[in-house]
Amino acid sequence: MQVCVCVSGFDRVGLLQNFVENFSEFSAAQRNAGKHVTIMSELSRLVDTRTLMQVICNLHMPLYVVSGSRQQSALVFVRICIA
Repeated sequence: MQVCVCVSGFDRVGLLQNFVENFSEFSAAQRNAGKHVTIMSELSRLVDTRTLMQVICNLHMPLYVVSGSRQQSALVFVRICIA
């Protein structure tokens, strides 16, 4: 069964007025979402370009094995690889 919702002329005007009044908020939210997508796309591109996921995967397991003072030198090595 289909249900049709009819909107009277007055309600349409009210809906349009509400949209126009809140358009700046909608527009600001849209810009923020656009910025977020741009930033995440650039981060993804940099991770792919520098093969950072591969570096992290290759270094992840040895860090679990290393302990004590050797851990500090391992972390320095990781920072050099990522830089």
